[in-house]
Amino acid sequence: MRKFQKTLPLTKKNFDLEHILKLFGLEPENYTFKPFGSGHINATFLLESIATNHKFVLQKINVHVFTKPWVIAQNIGNTSKYLAKNHPEYLFIHQIKTKNEEDLAL
Repeated sequence: MRKFQKTLPLTKKNFDLEHILKLFGLEPENYTFKPFGSGHINATFLLESIATNHKFVLQKINVHVFTKPWVIAQNIGNTSKYLAKNHPEYLFIHQIKTKNEEDLAL
């Protein structure tokens, strides 16, 4: 695992992680990150707080494959709400909204 750094090597999976973290109200210098999984479509990272060990999975959706990413976010949100209400024992992912209450960080 490496500490967050502002400039990442340019790859097809690269994106401005510092900008994304700030949209969620997170300070990049307080997190470590590493690639998570080995997907070929989306880029997925495991973020871990240096101070608290809280962990988050951050995924960059490939908009060339999923041309309407807001539909994915809406489906995950709807499924999460349904399961929380009807099957609270079922472990399922949920979204963390940005500071502006958005489902996606752009």
